[in-house]
Amino acid sequence: MLNQPPIFLGGQGGLVGPSQIGYNTVIAAGVIYRGDCPQGHKLLLGKEPQKEDMDFYPGLYWNIKKRVINCIEYIANIIALRQWYKMVRSKFYQGSDMQKLLYEGAVEKIEIIFNERVKRFKALANKMEKSLGLYKSVMCNKASEELINQKRELIENKQKIENSFIECLSYSGHKEKRDEFLKSINLTNNDYINVIRNLNENNIEVGTSWLLSIIEKTRSSVLKYLPSFI
Repeated sequence: MLNQPPIFLGGQGGLVGPSQIGYNTVIAAGVIYRGDCPQGHKLLLGKEPQKEDMDFYPGLYWNIKKRVINCIEYIANIIALRQWYKMVRSKFYQGSDMQKLLYEGAVEKIEIIFNERVKRFKALANKMEKSLGLYKSVMCNKASEELINQKRELIENKQKIENSFIECLSYSGHKEKRDEFLKSINLTNNDYINVIRNLNENNIEVGTSWLLSIIEKTRSSVLKYLPSFI
């Protein structure tokens, strides 16, 4: 809704994702950040306790819950962004042929991102069979049943999960909230940024709830196949 302060990545810095970072967060210059900061409003200095060297087993994933949950959230937000473009941004590209081409190009790029992230998610799931075997052989009777179940669920349900993502791509969200929000868009002004920034608090709340309904639908559709991750 263009009503939040930005997230800033300092020079010579980086972010190892997928991560959840809240608004008004600054990742300090030179810092490679590997965590989550969903609450935002932080200066992240990347200071972590010194970790010891550890044995390395190629193909073995020790912890997958955070990675999987963040991937699902990322893809769900891509789906919501696509609906935003289809339902809202499209209204501001009704002029010249060039504007229409620009809009079509933007939607195409979002769909490329969606397809790539689903492909990467499936690639991760495909690695779980090897990871599970390695984990059991390394840990023996110390193996975590929760982690074993998480890997099994990914192995057994990877195609169902992919299908769920694809099905949710066409979900346009809570109908009443969507329609109410779309009525609030002032098309007499073709300045997209000003139109969105001038929405009143009620319209912002309705529009946010509409987008969140898409994210929540995607999340629940996928997590029903991954009960060990909840």
